Amino acid sequence: MCCPKGIAKCFLYVFNALFLLMGIITLALGIVVLLDDSTIKEAFSYIPSNDIASADDLDSVLDGISFLDSACYAVIALGSLLFILAFLAICGAMKHEGKCGKIMLFIYGFIVLLFLVIEIAVAVFSILYSREAQTYLKTYLHATITYYYNGVALVNDIPALNTDIGFGGLITTAWDLVQIKFDCCGASGVSDYASPTPSWDSTVYSFGGSAINPAVVPPSCCIMTGDGSYPNGLSGITITDGTNCMTSATTASTNTTGCFDSIFGELKALAWYLVGGLGGFAFCQFCALCAAFRLIHLGRKNQVGEYA
Repeated sequence: MCCPKGIAKCFLYVFNALFLLMGIITLALGIVVLLDDSTIKEAFSYIPSNDIASADDLDSVLDGISFLDSACYAVIALGSLLFILAFLAICGAMKHEGKCGKIMLFIYGFIVLLFLVIEIAVAVFSILYSREAQTYLKTYLHATITYYYNGVALVNDIPALNTDIGFGGLITTAWDLVQIKFDCCGASGVSDYASPTPSWDSTVYSFGGSAINPAVVPPSCCIMTGDGSYPNGLSGITITDGTNCMTSATTASTNTTGCFDSIFGELKALAWYLVGGLGGFAFCQFCALCAAFRLIHLGRKNQVGEYA
């Protein structure tokens, strides 16, 4: 036997018991948040007012935009899919000798096979078109700076958080957070801020009492100490040479590396872990697929033996 019945059933039970648990948790989470978003609001109410947003700002976002509901529906759909798949596998394995069990296992095997094909196709396209994807992503990120970035303010020579809760404000907050945390500037480098950015007023800055008009890069691109405490501990941040950074963007005072290359370099260091995890998961899916069709085959052999 290439796969004994006991091993096939045991693998399906264990592998899909985890998915059943994940499906129940995901489904319950989506339903609870969809029916009562007060838990989300309460969690964010502990954010200090000088951080990303106040509780009142969050209320207005949750009440005025449907993205939370859309996210809940997506979570519910994912949880339902996991639950149904695990249910088909476990019940099908228990009743694999009957017609209903075979149907369940066949549906389960077909869906798992479909996911495997999609995963392989995505992996192949990622390898073949990785350069094109990187170029497109850089272009898109540069466009978000050009059309939506509206700049970080300086309060006592310290970068302050953007208080705009609109789309442009969220894009700005995201860029400032990335540029400070990853010690980078723009998508490709400081040149991303050389082109006109309609939303960013680069004439409003001053550092150490001296006006800077215009700034060539925002303050979040400057080299600073204590940036690990951003955004919660703003008072602990010190820009080393804000004047030189925002007027000349030299390497001595400015993080000149593009954020795309900086983040991509961090991800490359974790690439083997990611590939290993995804490869292991795909292998488990393949084993589950083989186990399901093995049980179908054994069930048919038993039926043939009964009628012989």
